[in-house]
Amino acid sequence: SSDLVLGVFGCLGRTSIKQYMPLKPIKRGIKVWAAACSKTGYLLNFDIYQGKQGDPEIGLGERVVTLLASSFDNKGFCFYFDGFFSNVPMMEKMLKKNNFGCGTIKSNRKYFPSTILKNDKSLTTGEFDIATSKKELSVSKWKDRGTKCVNVISNFHDTNIIGAVYRKDHFGNKHLIKCPISIVDYNKHMGGVDHFDQFHSFYNISWKSRRWWMKLIKVINTNPNTPNTCVGCVWVVGG
Repeated sequence: SSDLVLGVFGCLGRTSIKQYMPLKPIKRGIKVWAAACSKTGYLLNFDIYQGKQGDPEIGLGERVVTLLASSFDNKGFCFYFDGFFSNVPMMEKMLKKNNFGCGTIKSNRKYFPSTILKNDKSLTTGEFDIATSKKELSVSKWKDRGTKCVNVISNFHDTNIIGAVYRKDHFGNKHLIKCPISIVDYNKHMGGVDHFDQFHSFYNISWKSRRWWMKLIKVINTNPNTPNTCVGCVWVVGG
């Protein structure tokens, strides 16, 4: 299984592909989409964002998932991603290519089964509700701590299987709370790209430069499919 995430590389030089992201720790830089193994952190694929491309009717998140997962079509890989990428039509398209996906989904997405699932206020901590479709899709709503629920969409999880997670009470005692198995797997497998970034930071080859293409060389050197294989990936393989 692998997870998809957005990465940002700081860039001091001038280039048309540099982006401004006020909510990120690095405000200005080159935006990179990456897919990494959720267990080892091995970088599987990446793409450098160069602005709006492709079919305008397809959202950016769906286009990124389709691109990064295309190398694994009909191989039965599982991809985990956050709410920026996930939507209902994309999950149906992934099934046709024998790709499986699981990720959080925003309740304002098109085709979200808001009329079928229970309202957030009607659920208490530990309660959940699940909606399924004839196309093997399922949307799980689980009430964790707080006022809002967690929504997860999946195209391969069995809704009859119930998982559990540990939560602490006000006294610090741990208790098992039931939750959908899709949420358990999502929490377990997300973080592959973060794992890769950790390995990569141990042997960082970058340096400050106003030449923006030097940052691209750094990104290319992190690709395990190029001759200059990233030291982080070698660390994972050689272990």
